[in-house]
Amino acid sequence: MKNAFSSFHPFVQFFYFLSVTTITTLIMQPVMLFISLLSVIIYSVYLDRSRAVRTILCYIVPMYLLVAMINPLFNHAGITVLFYLPDGNAFTLEAVLYGALSGLLLGAVIMWCGACFKNIDSERVIYLFGRLSPSVALLITMIMRFIPKFSHHFRAVRTARASIGRDITNGNIFIRLRNLISILAATIQWSAENSLDTADSMKSRGYGLKGRTSFSVYKLYIRDVVLLGFTLICDGLIVIYDCFGVLSFEFYPETDAIPFSPHIIILYIVFFVFCLVPFLTDVTEELKWKSLRSAR
Repeated sequence: MKNAFSSFHPFVQFFYFLSVTTITTLIMQPVMLFISLLSVIIYSVYLDRSRAVRTILCYIVPMYLLVAMINPLFNHAGITVLFYLPDGNAFTLEAVLYGALSGLLLGAVIMWCGACFKNIDSERVIYLFGRLSPSVALLITMIMRFIPKFSHHFRAVRTARASIGRDITNGNIFIRLRNLISILAATIQWSAENSLDTADSMKSRGYGLKGRTSFSVYKLYIRDVVLLGFTLICDGLIVIYDCFGVLSFEFYPETDAIPFSPHIIILYIVFFVFCLVPFLTDVTEELKWKSLRSAR
């Protein structure tokens, strides 16, 4: 059994991912960001194995390095000057550290959003937002489906054109560019027609009409209530710590020391367990499934 976390109630899932993403975004603290990023990397690698590793190495790491290198080139605040740029501006250690932490934040948020989409499919989005705003819910589901369907149709068109010698690998650079434009034009035209067909289909079914009810099989179980309560406790704990300034971390003019007092270490542990909830859920269910199979 795999991805057992996707069996939780949609609202509980959405609230969990919203909480962990919001905490990651707002709490600019090195240990908290590292815990968040490490947890989502563990969960993503568990779900997708080599595909997740390839995504991290090919996209997340280059993006992190780009953000980390760009910030000190434009931000010259800080008192620890490493060297001076040709234009005379200082290249400071504080700017490097801030850029590195910003890269960690961006990578963690992107990966948490990817983990969210792995668990919350279009049906759950309709359940969550269909009553509040049917148009927005339909738009979100269409966006979620757009990228994989667009990629699939692009490959299909490219394969068909490759059979007649008009792929993007045939000819000189100008012919390749023309072939690429033709493939993209055919794919974009298909996606536009498909979007219109989807909109007409949903309209003909009465989607979004006042008084229309929707069927759903989602029910709150004890484990959903437990996870929701744990999420609220962690959110409240972090808000309290932040209000007392325990999680505040300054980079300029001088970078603060990372706190490791006993009470904040407890927060680190709780937050680490909180971020690992999807991974621990999947591992527990997988072990339970294997024990049931071996007992036969």
